[in-house]
Amino acid sequence: MKKILIIEDDHDLSDALRTKFVAEGYEVEVTDNSELGLKSVIAAKPDLIFLDIMTHSLHAATFLQRLRDLPESKNDSKVIVLTNVDNEIIRQKLEAFHIEAYMIKASTTLEELALKTKEALFGITI
Repeated sequence: MKKILIIEDDHDLSDALRTKFVAEGYEVEVTDNSELGLKSVIAAKPDLIFLDIMTHSLHAATFLQRLRDLPESKNDSKVIVLTNVDNEIIRQKLEAFHIEAYMIKASTTLEELALKTKEALFGITI
């Protein structure tokens, strides 16, 4: 079973994501704190991380730098950034950390996230 870690401080969104992905057969862990999320990466080794760009603790760039600095056996999680910050400079900065996608929350549906998840985890493009 593939594991997903959701790091999102909007509880309504994280609940909707959890419900969607549990229903699709994924093991899901949720936190609203990216520092705790980094600890979860070490402990649980998720296959995919949904990362809010700005949580109550670390900015996404700091989280991604720390994630990629982990020993190779622990930092191969794929990352999809979720944000409402539609800024090309920030997007490019985060893409340098080899993220799977930079998705704008306000214009992305749960179905689009599910499709992007399948693409990231299984290479399935629909």
